[in-house]
Amino acid sequence: MPDRPIERAPCNADSPLRLGVLVSGSGAVLQLLIDGIAQSAAPATIEVVIGNRKEALALERARSAGLTTRVVPREAFDSDDAYETALLEALQTRDVEVVCLLDYDTLLGPILLQPFKLRLLNLHLSLLPAFASDGPVRQAVEHGARIAGCTLYFVDENRLTGPILLQSALYVWPEDSEESLAVRLGLLGGRLYLRGLRLLAEGRVSVEGRRVAIANAGKPDQCLEYAAADPP
Repeated sequence: MPDRPIERAPCNADSPLRLGVLVSGSGAVLQLLIDGIAQSAAPATIEVVIGNRKEALALERARSAGLTTRVVPREAFDSDDAYETALLEALQTRDVEVVCLLDYDTLLGPILLQPFKLRLLNLHLSLLPAFASDGPVRQAVEHGARIAGCTLYFVDENRLTGPILLQSALYVWPEDSEESLAVRLGLLGGRLYLRGLRLLAEGRVSVEGRRVAIANAGKPDQCLEYAAADPP
């Protein structure tokens, strides 16, 4: 039997899921989350967006949406432990329940992972465990993959081996370049993230070992989205 559903502590199960977002890059998927939450695609609020570099476009997107932002650069701290402690304090100050990594390029350790066990999500642009290293979209194109996809998973101490919450797939068209495929996968990943957040907010996610169970999920393929419409 799977473990009990992931708890919503410290917040009420009937309230929106309180999110903290860690960013490093352009924030394209962050924008999809901002727009999707505004359109009620997930019962959530983004309480703080924390960037590890002040020039990250993702922070500008967050400010434009009226969100609270923080810049916490790794180089400002003497150790990884001190850096993670600062991140943890910034998240806990906002009563964050779930942490979303969006193109975040700094490895995290136990100081952050333990308090947010099974409440720290990341999106990888491949169908894990395939193309698990850096550059998954480039690898998919170079290997002539017929199908590519996204994986939304819970981060563990090994970075890419945590329990898989959701996956989505699409066809790789002969016309696809790394850039065009990355755009389509980013859009797919944004929808996947919003679906995963809704499941967590509704208390429908349980985890046993590395296997995730989703209550009232229906047929197995209803948790897998195939986006195989027109080629780019």
